[in-house]
Amino acid sequence: MVEEIMTKVSLFRGLEPVEVSRLMEIACVERYSAGDEIIRERAPNAALVIIKEGRARVSRLSAGQDVELGEVAEGGFFGEISVFDPGPATATVRAIDAVTVLKIEKADLDRLLEQEPELGVRLLRLMAVEICRRIRATDQKLVDTLIWHQQVVGTN
Repeated sequence: MVEEIMTKVSLFRGLEPVEVSRLMEIACVERYSAGDEIIRERAPNAALVIIKEGRARVSRLSAGQDVELGEVAEGGFFGEISVFDPGPATATVRAIDAVTVLKIEKADLDRLLEQEPELGVRLLRLMAVEICRRIRATDQKLVDTLIWHQQVVGTN
């Protein structure tokens, strides 16, 4: 299972097999049916969630509308913000089809990283890279939206 996880989950590709094994020891397996909520926007969240199988839709409420932000497929993950800043979830994640996830609670991850600081440094660095990638993509979407708005409305 460790080798499978390492090839599918980009977050773990920079880790050693023994480190991934340690993470899998603290992960809980959860299964969801199509349409089930995995995480609800504004609900408390303190876990990193990795999609082992299936796909999930990420959405957020805005002006009473459910706005789709994207999709997370096998090997993808969400909840990484809660590893750094536990609090309410920033979006709702709902299973598109049957989904199996690996859920790592922040408290368990904190204990492991205290015991194995080298693993912590590598994992947090990989998480930071992914968070930066997501911020860059969001920035580009924002710029594209502003340009589109200027073209439609005709203002600068």
